[in-house]
Amino acid sequence: MLIAKGTVQGQLVESENVETFNIVSKIEVRRIGDSFSICVSDEVNIDNLELDIEKLYEYYVDYSHKKISKYISKVAKRANTEYEILWALWRRWIEAYGVLTPLLCYDKITDVYIMESSIQAEHCEYGLCEVKLFNDDVTYREFVHYLIRRVAERARCPITTYMPMMSVTDRELHARFTISIPPVSEPYIHVRILPRKPWTLSELVMRDALTLEEACTLWYLFDLKVPILVIGPMGSGKTSLANAIAFNSDPATFKAIVADVDEMNLPGHNVLKLFERRSYGLGVRNIDKSELIAHSLRTGVDYVIVNEVRTRSEVSTWIDAVTTGHGGVTTFHASDIESLRIRLENMLGSSKILDEVAVVVMHCENTIREVGSVRTNVKVRRVKYVKVPKHVKIDEQELALRTAALSSMMGLPIRQQLSVLRSFYRSPDKLLVS
Repeated sequence: MLIAKGTVQGQLVESENVETFNIVSKIEVRRIGDSFSICVSDEVNIDNLELDIEKLYEYYVDYSHKKISKYISKVAKRANTEYEILWALWRRWIEAYGVLTPLLCYDKITDVYIMESSIQAEHCEYGLCEVKLFNDDVTYREFVHYLIRRVAERARCPITTYMPMMSVTDRELHARFTISIPPVSEPYIHVRILPRKPWTLSELVMRDALTLEEACTLWYLFDLKVPILVIGPMGSGKTSLANAIAFNSDPATFKAIVADVDEMNLPGHNVLKLFERRSYGLGVRNIDKSELIAHSLRTGVDYVIVNEVRTRSEVSTWIDAVTTGHGGVTTFHASDIESLRIRLENMLGSSKILDEVAVVVMHCENTIREVGSVRTNVKVRRVKYVKVPKHVKIDEQELALRTAALSSMMGLPIRQQLSVLRSFYRSPDKLLVS
């Protein structure tokens, strides 16, 4: 299982090469009827490879680098291949996650679901796809157990029958792994791929996720320190929009990002990041987001940004924070305003806070797109509508200034967008004139 050899028939709709550990892997998306499959195959030519993984692992545990190198050299000669290729395959297996590594580095994948019977991945455009890493005659059972061990080793967090559940973040690969094993469930791994670059309002407007007017309105509300709550179903782009709103604020203001996983990125801003600490051992105290939100208020920040509030204490603490002079944005699972109202009443006993909060409702919709010569459904994430509190007055002159600034940021790299933002907050009238 050192080499990815995924194959499947069907119409090719997308192909991209991903390089990890100097190994080039081809990732193909193929259409089969009404569904899609993702195939991963390493661009290496190796036949009759007989590499004793257990022997190599014993050398690795004993820190026997010379023995590993000598053994791989012998196998390379026997298999008539280059030593560097086998060494790279071994490093990918022992230092990362083997043949799964290229898929985790593929920018269009948001989630991976791994079981003993199958692997599936959520593609940002084509939805849930079956993943092929090996030939059909190879089962995923041994591979799943290998991945569980690798995650535990890289996170330095044991997973046993005593502690059969684990949720950890691999910051190097920008991925969060959530694992459960017997006795609570069959071996199961969920991988959330975290964004590697910051989302911005200009990019979301270009992607037709919201209109220019909606983007400028949210930008203006954030500057006014009106609390912004982004709601919608899973995978609708809530966190991406929250990140984009915060990015378009004044880079000089101080912001606290409170999160359970590092999925929000504000380069060029004054940011304090605070992360939850989960307890997986005796004598280690949990530090949850509600405690971190309360702590952030004592650090002198202007805005409190939370990637998501779920529990009663998190919702209550964030509301207390943003209604005491601090601005902020967060996300919440609710399909519409009415379901949001019901959830808040069940959690807090009242939904009056909705009169003070701007609510953005996200949704997913399927649209027809030409894929080669075939028309197929793809998933699109959009803002359904924005509810502005009645007491907030929108200044048309301010919106005009922001429209001019945001229009000038379209298609620019992050560094240049930051330059436009700094110029806007120093002298917004110049951008309107230009």
